[in-house]
Amino acid sequence: MEQKVFTPAGDVAAIVGMVRKGLADPTRPFVLLVQFRVRAGVNARVRALFADAKIHTLRDRGCITFDLNEHANDTRHYVVHEKWHTLADLDAHLRTPHAGRLRTAYNDLIEGLPEVTVLVPVS
Repeated sequence: MEQKVFTPAGDVAAIVGMVRKGLADPTRPFVLLVQFRVRAGVNARVRALFADAKIHTLRDRGCITFDLNEHANDTRHYVVHEKWHTLADLDAHLRTPHAGRLRTAYNDLIEGLPEVTVLVPVS
């Protein structure tokens, strides 16, 4: 499988398109779960990057939740839980400098590809 390289701006349309496929109505709230495994010895850098990104992301229009979670049994396995009001809000967020810095950092920190799950609230 080919490694997907995330860049600050180049993959925004692809990411938004992938999320759109999971949504019946892109104008309604949705949740993203982004799972990834990091390389050995980079946990502190991952936490620092996400802490900085969270400060900015929670100020982005339409962001409800942006939380980094570490797997209880594997400290190199992380899950980012994001909730957005609309797909347009996510699109705008992905075009910000702080989101670009985070995607670029993926290239040096993660093993393999992130796994993205799109969820829609039922109530």
